[in-house]
Amino acid sequence: MALPFFTALLLILWTVPALAQAQASSKPGALEIHPAYFSMMRVRAAMPEAARLEQLKASAQSQLREDARRSLETIEKMAKEGRKEEEISAFRQEARAALSVKQDALFKVLEPQEKQLKIRLFAAVTSVARAHQVDFVVDSEGVYRGTRKLSEVGLDLTDEIISRLKERADAKSSD
Repeated sequence: MALPFFTALLLILWTVPALAQAQASSKPGALEIHPAYFSMMRVRAAMPEAARLEQLKASAQSQLREDARRSLETIEKMAKEGRKEEEISAFRQEARAALSVKQDALFKVLEPQEKQLKIRLFAAVTSVARAHQVDFVVDSEGVYRGTRKLSEVGLDLTDEIISRLKERADAKSSD
């Protein structure tokens, strides 16, 4: 799924300079394209629910690491005590299964929240892009080549996206 996104992104980045040059040449039939970009990192930093979600992820991952560390200590202790390999192996399998169950539960809790966050972000980006009659929008942190060129011909929507998200959050909290 990630490959088509990056392929499309590379295609856009390679064609933007040519399209901008064609637009500048003012030849009849020249394609006019209006690119824009935004900073996903800045937008997410301005979203309180994104910060809470990241904090929850970090806390849960820390707890999973701690559980794994305790399991490894128990396995080492069992080995030092001279326990049978079958017993150690059975404990190892139980510990793996318990960690897997916790990881699955974490995913089930976090996935819907991440999805809601993406839906809100997409709605804000779409709304701002339509207001500016932009043809496409990319995340400036995801652009590995061409960022300078994009910033020369593109429109930075970051601040407006943050404002739109705050307006919607304020409207939602007043309901």
